[in-house]
Amino acid sequence: MPHSLWPSGSFVLILLCAGPALGQQEPSTEPGRLAGFTEQTSIGGSGDMPTLLVEDDEQEAALISPVLLEPWFGFKGRVNESIGLKFGVNYNTLFMGASSSLTENDNASGGVLEINGNWTLIGRGGPNTGVLGIRFESRHKYTDISPNQLGGEIGSLWKPDVLWATFDFTVSQLWWEQRFMSGKGAVRFGKLVKPSVIYDNFFLRVPQLIFENETMVFSATPYPSNGLGAVAVIFPIDNLYLQGGIHDANGSPTEAGFDTFFDVGEYFVAGEIGWVSSFDRRRKDNYHVTVWHTDERTAKGTPSGWGLTVALQRYFSDRVMPFLRYSYSSGGVTPIDHLVTGGLAYRVRGHHGFGIGLSWGSPSEADLRNQFGIESMYRFYITQTISVIPGLQVLFSPSQNPDENAIGVLSLRVRLSI
Repeated sequence: MPHSLWPSGSFVLILLCAGPALGQQEPSTEPGRLAGFTEQTSIGGSGDMPTLLVEDDEQEAALISPVLLEPWFGFKGRVNESIGLKFGVNYNTLFMGASSSLTENDNASGGVLEINGNWTLIGRGGPNTGVLGIRFESRHKYTDISPNQLGGEIGSLWKPDVLWATFDFTVSQLWWEQRFMSGKGAVRFGKLVKPSVIYDNFFLRVPQLIFENETMVFSATPYPSNGLGAVAVIFPIDNLYLQGGIHDANGSPTEAGFDTFFDVGEYFVAGEIGWVSSFDRRRKDNYHVTVWHTDERTAKGTPSGWGLTVALQRYFSDRVMPFLRYSYSSGGVTPIDHLVTGGLAYRVRGHHGFGIGLSWGSPSEADLRNQFGIESMYRFYITQTISVIPGLQVLFSPSQNPDENAIGVLSLRVRLSI
């Protein structure tokens, strides 16, 4: 890896050293929790901010088991108990290198800073809460290109990474969520997260922690970026949910978006129906169909189109999760018109585990060849707050690099969550 990548480690050291300065308060006494966060939303998948705040608060089976920042987590717990504010800070790094490239760029690396807050302002202590959500975020590169640009450099049909892009520090999410029906219904509106986090509910779609390539995160759907929109979900019975929403097709994490949403008026809409084994396991045992439509984006020069995804996943004994998905996209809206993904994840202990995912894609351009890929990863926790994820992807018959039969992509992700 280039030496220029390593100064980013200074940020990690600063955060690790900051905890003791907050005082010697007692941590939360909630069993299995660092700060006592428990409440989750019924909207979205595993990568949604409110869900990740709760997941990050779980005590892990780490290699270094003592909680190193107990005063910090105790402080977070008391803030939540006092005023209903859950918050957390994450810093995610990615180092990625390819065995071959069409250009001189065969490696990329970057960082993503996320400062998350969920403030329960209505109905605290009950199921029908009103929550204000906010995320401050910065994405930056350490090398000449960012990791989400590496796919184009190596001639791949899909990107080996989608999260690590570049934009300046900004308010990337600002929304209100109102829950009803004892938490089994919810409406969220405002500046929302990228819709890929909300629809096509896929438990392993968390690029910070599990699979990271474009086929696993986006399927074959032209999800717009963060922007103004509204989404609603309802569970009429414990085993069935309906979800739908409208989003700014020209959304941007760094723009307020009122002009593009109200004046330009080009939208991405989606609807989803799903069957789950129970409400509590809605993100683990999930069978669903997602249908979407996007308007023509005049400024970007992209056509209108529609598509769908059919997905099956089941978490057996809370240890093994096989999955299978098919996606279709019409009209050349995305580079892939037919996509099949499948694989499994296995939990070794705690949140330590590995995953293997297979992808086959048919390009929307008829003169390009089909591409097949494999992604494998293993996640382990060094401490309660630091996870490390080495990974390997192999791209067979890269569609836009006919001179190569296979390209390997090695990656290393490190995540600090406090």
